[in-house]
This record gives sequence, C-alpha cells and structure tokens, in this order.
Amino acid sequence: TTTFTTNAAEATVQGLELELQARPVANLDLAAAISYLDATYDSFVTPYGTCTVANAAADARCAGRPGLPRLIDASGNRLNNAPEIKATLSAGYGIDLASGGRVSLFAQVAHQGRVYFLPANTDVMSQKAYTLVDARVSYTAEGGALELSAFGRNLGDEDYFHNIVQFTSTSDARRDPFNIGSALGYPAPGRQWGVELTYRFGN
Repeated sequence: TTTFTTNAAEATVQGLELELQARPVANLDLAAAISYLDATYDSFVTPYGTCTVANAAADARCAGRPGLPRLIDASGNRLNNAPEIKATLSAGYGIDLASGGRVSLFAQVAHQGRVYFLPANTDVMSQKAYTLVDARVSYTAEGGALELSAFGRNLGDEDYFHNIVQFTSTSDARRDPFNIGSALGYPAPGRQWGVELTYRFGN
C-alpha cells in the first residue's frame, strides 16, 4: 500500500563504449573496456515525501497540499542504476603442462562510478564509485573433462550496496518532516574465497 509506480515524461540516454582485446605474446590474453553513459531525465515531476500542515511552511511545494504527495522536479538528474563510468581490465595466461593438462591464470579489475537508486539523486540513496578485484587459477586435466579451480572475488574487501530502498514506515517526524523514509541498503558480498571442481560429461 506504500508503493508508487511512476513514469518519467522524457529522458535522454546516450553514451560511448570502447573495447580492446590483444594477445601480445603466446598464451597471454589482455582485455580492456570502458563505457561512458550520459543518462538524464529531460522532464520528470515525481512524488518524494508527503505534505502536511506542519511542513507546508518549510517547503513551498507543499503549500495548500496537506495529505498529498510532495512533488519534486527531477529534470536533469541521472536515471536510476546508470553509472556515468564503467571500466574493466583483465589478463589471462595459460601454461601447457608436459602431462597434457593446462594451468590457467586470470585476474580482473572492474570499476563502477556512482549510481543513484531514486530519481531525486540524493547522496543517501546512492552508491559511490567502487573498484573490485577478482582472480582465478585453474587446472584442466588432459582432455578437458576435469577442472579444478581456486578463486577470489572482491579481494580488496570493498564495502558497497547493490541496492538501496527507502521505507516511509520507519520515518521519524523530528528528523524527516516530509516523511521521505529511512534508507535501507542491501550489501553486496565482501571478500570471498572458494574452490570449484568441474567434470564435463561427454568430453
């Protein structure tokens, strides 16, 4: 009963993406990708909070609107989940063994710019830029049927949220006079280590 579905009147999304793949020497694969995204609302008036008799004096947008949604103009703000910059660098190297097996090494660095989770583009409802480092080492037996891998994800133990929502039910009128709500972030996994054993049937 507290969920609003809204639709932006107009938005413009444009960007540029560049990718590069190279093999400078045998068994070494390098890759790089970067994208720039300009994604903004051209026209979008949307509810953000609730007007009351008490807060009408604090915001002209609530004058004469007690009990109605507080409307804000999000024109010019960034779209939800639309980082301006994303970039990845990766390297993979393979070593052929005399036994017929193969050892593969892989590492990746991925960067993402700030993202907003609401059209209002407030800092509390955004995730600042972060960088993740992943790595993997694998042994593949001769024939390719059996593979043993060890991996590490988010090796820098970066703290970040993959989503943030606001709940008006947790609002405190003394600190939140417009009943916008408290932000609740859903944290992404921290540093992870693991081992995988894969068997491919029919090889």
